[in-house]
Amino acid sequence: MMAKKKRILVVDDEELNLSLIAGILEDDYDVITLTSGEECLEKFLSIDPDIVLLDVEMPVMDGLQVSRELQIIAQSPIVFISAKGSLEERLAGYAAGGYDYIVKPVDGYELLAKIKLILEHQSEKKALEQTAQETTSAFMNALNFSSEFGYVVDFALEIYNAK
Repeated sequence: MMAKKKRILVVDDEELNLSLIAGILEDDYDVITLTSGEECLEKFLSIDPDIVLLDVEMPVMDGLQVSRELQIIAQSPIVFISAKGSLEERLAGYAAGGYDYIVKPVDGYELLAKIKLILEHQSEKKALEQTAQETTSAFMNALNFSSEFGYVVDFALEIYNAK
């Protein structure tokens, strides 16, 4: 059985940018494109993306606002894509919850490399969370067993000390 492709949501108000990015990604990923921040927030949960590529400059609601809203409802990593790449603008993206920041024009190799790295980090994070959950469960079982064992030891000591 072939593994399900990871889903990437691309949000940009420029159709040309959407086509360009979708063209880079569509061979390896399930790509969904939207043209506004409002549409992104409205459809986000039903799309359930693994990664969001988000334009910063969009009318009505910019990418930074969208990112702050998304942080409330989900934990999908957000990569900002913007024509502006000053340090101040990139830091604003990170402050708004961005995982990474790519400056337009997008280099396909860089985009693919960053997405691969993010997905690997997400996979490792899920594995660590699963291990932590299993360890906690094992600890609680051991604690419960030791508590029950403690009662047995106390009982045995009382019998031994009984006159």
